[in-house]
Amino acid sequence: ELLKGEQVVIASVSDPASFAEAIERSGISSSVVVKESSAEITLKEGFGSSDVNRVAYEMGIMLSELKIKKSSLEEQFLELVREK
Repeated sequence: ELLKGEQVVIASVSDPASFAEAIERSGISSSVVVKESSAEITLKEGFGSSDVNRVAYEMGIMLSELKIKKSSLEEQFLELVREK
Protein backbone atom coordinates (compact mmCIF):
# COMPACT_ATOMS: atom_id res chain seq x y z
CA GLU A 1 0.00 0.00 0.00
CA LEU A 2 2.57 2.55 1.07
CA LEU A 3 4.92 1.49 -1.71
CA LYS A 4 2.28 2.35 -4.29
CA GLY A 5 2.01 5.93 -3.08
CA GLU A 6 -1.08 5.27 -1.01
CA GLN A 7 -1.21 6.20 2.64
CA VAL A 8 -3.29 4.37 5.23
CA VAL A 9 -4.62 6.34 8.19
CA ILE A 10 -6.67 5.28 11.17
CA ALA A 11 -9.23 7.78 12.43
CA SER A 12 -10.82 7.20 15.83
CA VAL A 13 -14.31 8.70 15.99
CA SER A 14 -17.51 8.20 17.97
CA ASP A 15 -19.48 7.15 14.84
CA PRO A 16 -17.06 5.43 12.45
CA ALA A 17 -19.79 4.32 10.01
CA SER A 18 -21.01 7.88 9.39
CA PHE A 19 -17.45 9.12 9.11
CA ALA A 20 -16.62 6.36 6.61
CA GLU A 21 -19.56 7.47 4.46
CA ALA A 22 -18.32 11.07 4.54
CA ILE A 23 -14.81 9.97 3.55
CA GLU A 24 -16.16 7.85 0.68
CA ARG A 25 -18.29 10.76 -0.59
CA SER A 26 -15.27 13.08 -0.47
CA GLY A 27 -13.43 11.01 -3.09
CA ILE A 28 -10.10 10.96 -1.23
CA SER A 29 -10.10 7.24 -0.39
CA SER A 30 -9.70 4.06 -2.37
CA SER A 31 -11.13 2.01 0.53
CA VAL A 32 -12.49 2.44 4.03
CA VAL A 33 -12.76 -0.32 6.63
CA VAL A 34 -15.06 0.41 9.57
CA LYS A 35 -13.96 -0.94 12.94
CA GLU A 36 -15.61 -0.69 16.36
CA SER A 37 -14.38 2.80 17.19
CA SER A 38 -12.37 3.80 14.14
CA ALA A 39 -12.17 3.85 10.37
CA GLU A 40 -9.09 2.58 8.53
CA ILE A 41 -8.78 4.69 5.40
CA THR A 42 -6.61 3.92 2.39
CA LEU A 43 -6.11 7.24 0.68
CA LYS A 44 -5.74 7.73 -3.04
CA GLU A 45 -2.33 8.86 -4.21
CA GLY A 46 -1.82 12.56 -3.57
CA PHE A 47 -3.98 12.70 -0.45
CA GLY A 48 -2.81 12.65 3.16
CA SER A 49 -3.94 12.73 6.75
CA SER A 50 -4.60 16.47 6.53
CA ASP A 51 -7.29 15.74 3.93
CA VAL A 52 -8.96 13.30 6.35
CA ASN A 53 -8.85 15.99 9.03
CA ARG A 54 -10.34 18.53 6.61
CA VAL A 55 -13.26 16.22 5.75
CA ALA A 56 -13.92 15.64 9.46
CA TYR A 57 -13.83 19.39 10.14
CA GLU A 58 -16.15 20.19 7.24
CA MET A 59 -18.63 17.56 8.47
CA GLY A 60 -18.44 18.79 12.07
CA ILE A 61 -16.96 15.47 13.19
CA MET A 62 -14.50 15.45 16.09
CA LEU A 63 -11.59 13.04 15.66
CA SER A 64 -10.27 11.64 18.92
CA GLU A 65 -7.17 10.28 17.14
CA LEU A 66 -5.68 10.33 13.67
CA LYS A 67 -2.61 8.24 12.98
CA ILE A 68 -0.70 7.01 9.96
CA LYS A 69 -0.48 3.24 9.69
CA LYS A 70 3.05 2.23 8.83
CA SER A 71 3.73 -1.06 7.13
CA SER A 72 6.45 -3.27 8.52
CA LEU A 73 9.54 -4.12 6.52
CA GLU A 74 8.16 -7.63 6.15
CA GLU A 75 4.89 -6.29 4.67
CA GLN A 76 6.83 -4.05 2.28
CA PHE A 77 9.00 -6.98 1.17
CA LEU A 78 5.99 -9.24 0.59
CA GLU A 79 4.30 -6.51 -1.44
CA LEU A 80 7.40 -6.20 -3.64
CA VAL A 81 7.59 -9.97 -4.12
CA ARG A 82 3.88 -10.19 -5.04
CA GLU A 83 4.34 -7.60 -7.80
CA LYS A 84 7.04 -9.64 -9.59
